[in-house]
Amino acid sequence: MANKPLDRNDKFSALRKRAERWLRKQPGQTLPSSVTSEMQKLVHELSTYQAELEIQNEDLLQAQSELERANQICCDLYDFAPVGYLTIDNNGLITQINIAAAEMFGRDRLRLLNKSFSSFIVRDDLPVYYRFRKDIIQTHLKQNCELQILSDEKSTIHVLLSGTEFNHSDDDRQFRITLTDISARKALEHVLTRKNRELEHAIDSMHDMITIHDREMNIIRASKSMCDTFNLEIEDLQGKHCYEIFCGSSEVCPSCPSIKAIDKQKTFTSVIKNHQTGKSFHVTCSPLINNGDDRNLAVHIVRDITQQLKLDEEYLQHQKMEAIGTLAGGIAHDFNNILTSVLGFSEIAQRKIPEGNEAKEDLDHVILAAKHAKTLVQQILTFSKKKQEKREPIQIAPVIHEVLQLIRASLPSTIRVIEKIDDDCGHILATQMGLYQITMDLCSNAVHAMTSAHGQLSVNLQRVAHSPCENGTADSAPKNYVLLTITDTGIGIEEKIVSRIYEPYFTTRSTDKGNGMGLAMVYGLVNDFGGYIEFESSPGEGTGFHVYFPIIGKETDIKIRDTAGPSPRGDEHILAVDDDKVIARLYQAFLGKLGYQVTIFSDSELALEYFRANPDKFDLIITDQTMPHITGMELLEYILQIRRDIPVILCTGYSSFISEKQVKEIGFKSLIPKPISQRQLANTVRTLLDATPTQTI
Repeated sequence: MANKPLDRNDKFSALRKRAERWLRKQPGQTLPSSVTSEMQKLVHELSTYQAELEIQNEDLLQAQSELERANQICCDLYDFAPVGYLTIDNNGLITQINIAAAEMFGRDRLRLLNKSFSSFIVRDDLPVYYRFRKDIIQTHLKQNCELQILSDEKSTIHVLLSGTEFNHSDDDRQFRITLTDISARKALEHVLTRKNRELEHAIDSMHDMITIHDREMNIIRASKSMCDTFNLEIEDLQGKHCYEIFCGSSEVCPSCPSIKAIDKQKTFTSVIKNHQTGKSFHVTCSPLINNGDDRNLAVHIVRDITQQLKLDEEYLQHQKMEAIGTLAGGIAHDFNNILTSVLGFSEIAQRKIPEGNEAKEDLDHVILAAKHAKTLVQQILTFSKKKQEKREPIQIAPVIHEVLQLIRASLPSTIRVIEKIDDDCGHILATQMGLYQITMDLCSNAVHAMTSAHGQLSVNLQRVAHSPCENGTADSAPKNYVLLTITDTGIGIEEKIVSRIYEPYFTTRSTDKGNGMGLAMVYGLVNDFGGYIEFESSPGEGTGFHVYFPIIGKETDIKIRDTAGPSPRGDEHILAVDDDKVIARLYQAFLGKLGYQVTIFSDSELALEYFRANPDKFDLIITDQTMPHITGMELLEYILQIRRDIPVILCTGYSSFISEKQVKEIGFKSLIPKPISQRQLANTVRTLLDATPTQTI
């Protein structure tokens, strides 16, 4: 049973008993016998009372000592607490402050007493403090706030204030406040904030798109590049599903890498395509580990690879073209040998047929087709950079006539060809093959544009004085040009594709009717020849291309290849070497009919042995390059060791090791590309034989 507190009477009774016990312990004092019992009782009472007073005095002294000790403990706890304590009166003056708080202010405690607390607060944080006090007064509850105070009159520190009101009187209101130094925490928060900001800036500065989303594919965070790519604001992306944005779909993508990443806690990649925009994206998806909440999040790193895929496709096309060039280079020698035989023996047969015979006209078509095949091989070699033709002064009219003659043979009778060619319109600096290709491609496009196989193809060639437009401004001085105009009555060019007609691989035809390189090649060749091209078109009415070639020099100063008259003759002895026996016999037929003595060999080793045995028998040598045993270059080296004065002609269909410049440097006197014509061979042979015989290389 708990002890009840003693009342006043009990306290005195207990005190009396203590006094009596104390007196009994004191030395006894004998009173005189004359003292009456009454007197003895009074003396005893007084002694007891004295004893009570002494006991009470001892208790008071002990209680005072304990009170002082407790008070000292409280003062020590207040002063040496690790948290700052202070008391503020109704006027905002500091009435009490402990050592920890004084150290935060960087001042002695006595200098802080009766000073306004607000005078130590950074000015920008004063509204925070006043709000803090107002909330305490209005709510009578504990309030917290964070602000900066001035420390040692120079620096500032961040503190957390917790305050209560312990006297609600309007006249004597008191506030007890604790101060906690949170500068270290604030510094850490600042570092974290700065690092987060740097991370945000790093993410937003990345070209790749970055998104964070949950398992349901809701976008939680998106980088700036993603907003720019889809022309959206951050607010527009948040809460959207990633498949809505990237795929333009209302459902999760099949084999979604995000779901795999979250489930398996591994990184997965995938390529997705937005069928609405036609864009393709490479997605790398990784799980977010230790994300601090219960959600399963994933991060996407997305790269727009639309252009890359397009470049890959173009590169694949380029590889195909390179393969064509490699294949063409590999077979050019044999193919040109065949063309040489076809062209050469057709010319021989043609001369044997009298005028008016239908067979002669048929052979004209064979010769023209062979020349066309020769040009096609040259085009492929040039396009694959296996062969570079040197530009030379050319009269364009004969090339146009030749192309039109070939085209007429393949056109349906329902398409009319109207030509107006000025045969003496001047000379341009170009290549015969390039002119052939320009004219053939433009005419071919015109024919394809007339889809109904009915229409009119017009080809005009004339000399004009024209001011070319350069950068939108007409040149003030007109220049002389040869103008080639090719027009059709076809379907025309749609306005939406006008800007793309010269792009490589761009075509409106099906894949089995062209590769889209025609106009791109035309545009490049015209620029190479120093000219420019214009066109005009109306949908449904037709298209006209106008090609301007600058005229060069004076005709009297230009050496033009002789294309008329009989071939020059001679009686010299010529050695011809070619591993193709038909070509070797063709040399014998060509030159033998012109009076030359011709010895032929199809084996280069046998030819070299015969020449060593008879070095002075021959006046000129013709050799192929690609031959078994000894190549043309090797044969030349052996021949020049025996006779340095003999002219040697290299006649080859293709060699990746020889250019026209190298031919001269090595020691050949001339290079004749296959297939050759009798006139070209005869002119070259006669020119070299008429040269100074003592000249050496």
